[in-house]
Amino acid sequence: MRLRGGLIGCGHISYLQLWAWQQINQVEICAVCDLDSEKAEARAREFDIPCVYSNPAAALSGVGLV
Repeated sequence: MRLRGGLIGCGHISYLQLWAWQQINQVEICAVCDLDSEKAEARAREFDIPCVYSNPAAALSGVGLV
């Protein structure tokens, strides 16, 4: 069973966070979120993450994390 998660905030540190999470086989980051949708879309493309949000509440409910 894989742990599913999402990342809220796609600033500079998000690169390191996403890289670290992808090193763990039991973890799947399935969404990213940032108020700046361009930042979120860029990070999602970079790490092959399928869901992109610009609203944190929508991100949490949209991928079933809550």
